[in-house]
Parts: sequence; structure tokens; C-alpha cells
Amino acid sequence: MSAYAWLMTGLAAMNCWQVLRQRPLHTGMTSVYSWCWTQISALVLLAAAVLSGPFALLNPALTSGLQYLAAILMLTPAVCLLGARRPGVAAWQWFVVLPLVFVLAWPGAIQIVNSRGRIPIELSLPALSGFLLVALMSTAPGLGRGMTVACLLQLGTTLTAVSPVVPWLPRAPWLFLSAASVQLLATVLAGRCLNRHHARLRQSASLHQQTTQLWLLFQDIYGMIWAQRLLDRAREFERTEKWACSLTLDGFTTLATPAETEQAIARTLPAFRWLLGRFFSGTWLDSRLTAAAENVLRHPPESSASSLASPEPSRDDSDSSLSLQHPTECTHGPQKTDSRRVR
Repeated sequence: MSAYAWLMTGLAAMNCWQVLRQRPLHTGMTSVYSWCWTQISALVLLAAAVLSGPFALLNPALTSGLQYLAAILMLTPAVCLLGARRPGVAAWQWFVVLPLVFVLAWPGAIQIVNSRGRIPIELSLPALSGFLLVALMSTAPGLGRGMTVACLLQLGTTLTAVSPVVPWLPRAPWLFLSAASVQLLATVLAGRCLNRHHARLRQSASLHQQTTQLWLLFQDIYGMIWAQRLLDRAREFERTEKWACSLTLDGFTTLATPAETEQAIARTLPAFRWLLGRFFSGTWLDSRLTAAAENVLRHPPESSASSLASPEPSRDDSDSSLSLQHPTECTHGPQKTDSRRVR
């Protein structure tokens, strides 16, 4: 058991290092908040692994409390992404993520206080049901794309980490320690997925390729819920702006020729950039899209001149409606001419 405990502790330390290496992958994105929660979760898992295996310094009650806290913090990165849109992403951490941690940890904390630290935590069925509900709801948005396997492994890690506080499961230290290996595998797969997207985005030459890779990267980071909401808004832009191409889950649709596709996507670029601007910084988007769009936007068609204006949302920023405000176009009537003939 001692060798196994040391091995799992080493894997938990490697997981912390892997998460730290993935920090540049979230530069310029609101997902950096999720990365911070991931790092905190990895550190608490490492501490729980150390105190559960090689150095059992705490009594069983406090050890189970630390293990339960590690399981709760594994839920925070996905919950953080559900509110990752600017400008409310910072407030989301204080008013949603932290209260969630407090609410889920409250039953365990009450048990430790009432037993004066002598009895390990055993969650009741309602408390365990709430934990499982949050775990399933936070996993669902990541399914369906490149993060599917990583999300399922993360769910397995969470369920394994919460096992010490489930009354009808054996209180075996090896079961909790095994969460470190699954967590490391999920972290590595997620990092490989993001690295692949960033590499393809850097290698993209055309505007169509860049928007496609950027859109796929967005889906794998923020999940299908946000992707569907942005698709709904894109359809409003398409109807109002009379786009020649449509935005789908796989990117913009292609037209008859690559040149026509590039021109059509160039017309949608201001709206597309505005939609992603809630999640990516303007500087980061410009460095990925402007270079490819310069040649296309240099001589735009006359019919698309009005659509190149940056769209602005209405004051009612609800999901059910989206109104676009365009610059007022000044129309001039025909000039009056003197009908008398000049003799």
C-alpha cells in the first residue's frame, strides 16, 4: 500500500505540473478563470493524496473532509465555464462558483463540527444527490466534440474522489488515491486537444480555415451550450445582414468557389468577431483573423458595404431577441433641374 500511495502522490504532483503548463493555452480568453480553478483543484487533490497516503497526519474526520473538498473543487472548472461570458465572468466566481462550493461542503462541515472531529464524513442521500446532479450537469456541455473523452474521465475522477464519504462504499484509501491517475489522464487529453487546435489555427492560411478552427476551439473550451447560444444569435445576424453563408457547428458553409467563400465570410467577420469578443480578447482575435482578412476586405463588394459596420446589440441583451443597429444611411433625393431650355 505504501508504494501505491507514493505512486499516486507522484501522479497527483505530475497533474499539477501539467495544469501549470497549460496556462498559455488560455491567454486572452475568459477560460483563464476556469484554469485557475483547475489549478486549485489539482493542488487540493495533491494535498489530500499526501495526507491520505504517505503522510497520514490528520485524523480520519479531517482527512475525509479534505478528500470531500478535493471532490467538490473538481466541479468548479466546468461550472466556471457556464458563466464565462464578459462582462460578468468575474462576478460569476463570487456569486455562483464560491457559493456552490460552500453549499456542497456545508453538510460535511456540519458533521465534522458536531462530532468534534472524531467521525469521518458520511453524506446523506439528499446531499449526495445534489453533488451527483452538479457533476452530471457540469459534464454534459463538454460532450460531443474533442473534449468528450476528457470530460468523461473528469467525471470518473470526481466520482472516485467522492467515494470516501459515500456510506455504502468501502472506505479504502486506494480508491481515493486512484483518482490522481484518472485526473492526470484527463488533463493530458484536454491539453493535447487544445494544443492541436492552436497549432491548426496558426497554420491556417485562408479566412475560412481560420474561422473554422477558431469556432472549433471555442466549442471545445466553452462547450455545446455556449456554442448553441452563439449559433442562435448568428442566425439573427444572418437574417438581418443577408449573409451568403451560414454558421454551423462545423464552421461557415462553403460556396461555389473559394473566392466567393472568402468574400462571404469577410462580410460576416464583424458580427462573428463581436460574438466571440465576449469570450476572447480583441487583441487575441485580431492576431488570429486580421492578417487573413486584409486582402479580402481591401476591396469589398458594394452590396456588402453596409454589413461591414460592427454590429451592436440592443440594450436588451436577452437570449430570446437580438437587434442590430446600423449606421444611419443618408439618402438624397434627385437634384432639381431647370426644365427651361437655355436659348
